[in-house]
Amino acid sequence: MRSLFGVFTRSRLAARLLFGLQLPPLRAGCHHFDVTTIALARAARYHLSPGDRVLDMGAGSSAILALYAAKLGCAVTASERNDAIALQAEASIAANGADITLRRGTYFAGSEAPLDWVIFNPPYVPTATGHARGLPEDLRTQWDGGPDGTSAMRGLLEALAERRDRPRVLMGVNRRHVPREAVERLLVAQEGVFLDAVESSILGVDVYVFSMRKSPIASASSPQA
Repeated sequence: MRSLFGVFTRSRLAARLLFGLQLPPLRAGCHHFDVTTIALARAARYHLSPGDRVLDMGAGSSAILALYAAKLGCAVTASERNDAIALQAEASIAANGADITLRRGTYFAGSEAPLDWVIFNPPYVPTATGHARGLPEDLRTQWDGGPDGTSAMRGLLEALAERRDRPRVLMGVNRRHVPREAVERLLVAQEGVFLDAVESSILGVDVYVFSMRKSPIASASSPQA
């Protein structure tokens, strides 16, 4: 079953039917999307509005969520830390004629431009699980979520706390790898985070809608932050 789903997630036809995108061929071992991509695209359709400033954080091989947000009329940027993956994502953006800037780097990739939304499909597979499944080492940035699967989520919260703006976040997590209770504990334990909703998908994915209502960094220097 897993191998059949792998074929599906690498299918350009499936990507066209699900997301309305024309995607170039992939390098070996990569995939266009996963179940979390599908759940996040559905959430984006309900939450994003034309003109919203959106960052697709960790765009992945095909930058599908960036492209999907652009189709919804948003002003989109993207970030990707893996240079080889970033090159593929840029080819996907070019193939669809989209006006999307992709920056190399983690999280916000050094950009301080104001945002309304962040879409994040983090690497959430626990390291030991990924090794047991034989997930590719050269694509580790795409799947490795650290010992308990939450390392990249913790990094996002730290990066959010550094910002002066307060973008809302759509973050998708496959609960087969990280249970909802663990993610909710992580979010509510972070000072300033307000969890608006958790939207569960029949695909086994939870989409967390949250924001940093008060930046701890900003409030340290200004009581009005």
